[in-house]
Amino acid sequence: KCYVTDALVGGPLLLSGRTHLVLDETQLGEGQLNACGVHNFQCLRQLVQFQTMEIDYQYYKLPIRCDVPALVLSHTKSILPCDTHLRLSQVPAAMAAAAAASPHAQQQQPPPSSTGWGLEPGLGCSLETLRGYLSFCLNHCTDYCIPQEVGAKLQEDFVQRRQKDPTHCTADWFHRQLTLARLLCQSHGEKKLSLERWHQLQHMEALANQPGAVTITPTTAAA
Repeated sequence: KCYVTDALVGGPLLLSGRTHLVLDETQLGEGQLNACGVHNFQCLRQLVQFQTMEIDYQYYKLPIRCDVPALVLSHTKSILPCDTHLRLSQVPAAMAAAAAASPHAQQQQPPPSSTGWGLEPGLGCSLETLRGYLSFCLNHCTDYCIPQEVGAKLQEDFVQRRQKDPTHCTADWFHRQLTLARLLCQSHGEKKLSLERWHQLQHMEALANQPGAVTITPTTAAA
């Protein structure tokens, strides 16, 4: 806050809700951060990890809640905390063209349905369908609940996992698992979490953590 004008001065990270922040670490060079750089990094880390931003009133700082999903691009492991990592690898143009011309790739995407927005595995989907699915999951979560007996089982599972791997299985990790479980249930048109969906999520997480790559097709446009 500027006490000369008695007004708040907005910074680049004071973004409106649902703004998607893209951070390009590939443009970083070698060097040492000064005091301002360290402060900026701490602000980015706090925003990405905790979705909070501190408003500096000079005499004190007031944290506020944010809703700003972040996408970090990096050649190596990001210096910022990230929940999900995707390794991209480019495929030759000839191989991409052959894959696009295959009968499997030419199948039409079915219309959205109440049991998962038509996101059946192996059929592919358009960006519009994915955006509709994400919007549905974000705006239709009021009727979702976790039954008491299922919640007790999840707590037992969390305690067992934490005893085996206390570094990885933190409270933040468990909160993220609960969020993913809710999204998985909504993908199947379900309003209650079941043990079947919880075990399905753990299986999907195990597959996602296996070494692999997400391929991208080359384009003629400049990056």
